[in-house]
Amino acid sequence: MRLPCFGFVIGIALASFAAAAETDAQQGAPPEPARIAGAIRSFDPAMRVLTVQTRDRKDVSVALAQDFRVMYQVNLFLTDLQPGDYVGATILKGSNGAARALEVHVFPGDLRGAGEGLYPAGESNPNRAVVNGTVAAVTSTAPNRGSIDLSYRGSAPDADGLCSGRAPADPSAGCQGRTTVEIVPGIPIIALREGDQSLLVPGAAVLLSVAAGEGGALRASRLSVERDGVKPIF
Repeated sequence: MRLPCFGFVIGIALASFAAAAETDAQQGAPPEPARIAGAIRSFDPAMRVLTVQTRDRKDVSVALAQDFRVMYQVNLFLTDLQPGDYVGATILKGSNGAARALEVHVFPGDLRGAGEGLYPAGESNPNRAVVNGTVAAVTSTAPNRGSIDLSYRGSAPDADGLCSGRAPADPSAGCQGRTTVEIVPGIPIIALREGDQSLLVPGAAVLLSVAAGEGGALRASRLSVERDGVKPIF
């Protein structure tokens, strides 16, 4: 594994753990959860309450679900990817139709299909997009230079005939798409792994997807936390 290199900041939409766990809004799902990023101040395992100091130095308490999941991230090389992996990539589309990765995330098996499709990253730059799909092929000319071919299911062809949008809930609906994503050195390739509450120590960087519960209290069922110096991408 290479050493952590998180000099980039994910103010751009990441196909990260929090983004990948979203369900499709157009299918009548609840509003997208808010994200909280910061450092752990304390964790009460008996009450399952995590207190986080956000980046603007405010303390926020979050009640964790009884079966909450703890995830952490591991750095990979392009050559670690295999056909069949389910991944999400934030990409920059070029004028020639090529897609260049800004980051790539490899999801656990139980998140296969989460956020599947090709759609805007939700920013002002119309050339920035997210594509979540299955690796069909990996081409490498160096450990972290080459490309990945992704197959995915989307909503409908766009004006150029490219399968776009989020995959509908009905597996028989939508369109089938395929795109090649170029990878160059320095692009983070991250795998998500299952951890446990022993990682919830003061000072550890953490990223949560939260929703308001009863009485307005913040609740979360999963989070991504720092391990071995590798911090979740904010």
